[in-house]
Amino acid sequence: MAQSQPAIVFEHVVKEYEDGTRAVDDVSLEIPHGAFAVIVGPSGCGKTTLLKTVNRLYEPTSGRVLVDGQDALAVDPVLLRRGIGYVIQQVGLFPHMTVAENIGVVPSLVGWDALRTAQRVDELLALVHLEPNQYRARYPAQLSGGQQQRVGLARALAVDPAILLMDEPFGAIDAIERERLQDELCALQARLHKTVLFVTHDVEEALKLADLLIVMRAGRIEQAGTPLEVLTGPANVFVGALVNADDVLRRFSLMPVERAMGAASDGASSGYKILAGRTLRDALATMVSAGVDSLQVVDAAGAPLGTITLADLRRAARPATK
Repeated sequence: MAQSQPAIVFEHVVKEYEDGTRAVDDVSLEIPHGAFAVIVGPSGCGKTTLLKTVNRLYEPTSGRVLVDGQDALAVDPVLLRRGIGYVIQQVGLFPHMTVAENIGVVPSLVGWDALRTAQRVDELLALVHLEPNQYRARYPAQLSGGQQQRVGLARALAVDPAILLMDEPFGAIDAIERERLQDELCALQARLHKTVLFVTHDVEEALKLADLLIVMRAGRIEQAGTPLEVLTGPANVFVGALVNADDVLRRFSLMPVERAMGAASDGASSGYKILAGRTLRDALATMVSAGVDSLQVVDAAGAPLGTITLADLRRAARPATK
């Protein structure tokens, strides 16, 4: 059954400090249940401050933050935070506790017994691709940065919260491990369908993860929409420059072949095929590699759906006219 209200609502949220600085300046936004929402923007734009108003690490100067329809300020902050997973760049694992003990902190606080907690620890370690027998008794200092971040994610998921806040979680990890963790997070989200609010300054990461992309500058939201909407129709020059909207390959990486294909035509087909759901970037790479100028688009059973040609790609590369 569809949820009757958004998971998170920001209503004219302002966060102003004593010196008069407005870190968040009149933000209104709705985040639906199950959305993977990513806030991107330059340093100091207010993205982390906005995220922290959800679990009341920061409280708004004015406006409201609603979590599942309830004003966050009306909920005891300890109870609120226990129901929201939170993952940060520094991970924040307790160094004197084992991996199992770190993951079991919140379950023990909410009264789970030892057996249930131990079972959940092993389940979560397997979920984040850490073999339980190998890792549950280790200490944080015995883990790599990527392994620590996996444990941090497992801890955030321990009591199965509906909402997950992630603040630059992969910022301190090397590029190869970062990409691996991004892929695993995408796979996890496909299975778990959490409402995720994710903060990053990395535009590539934002475009890869988001189904709702939120661009911030100077405490305000400049644009919110799907990554493709933002790339193909930036609200202003700032947004266009931030996401590099003129980068054709970047746009192609978000556009399925169905968006540009023509009707099925045996005569136009080169004999090479591409699966529906693959991107225009995949189609271009296949054409270049095979030395052909057309591909037949097929479904998972191999049935033809249409044909995509180099001319179709050229048309798709043209910027949208306003």
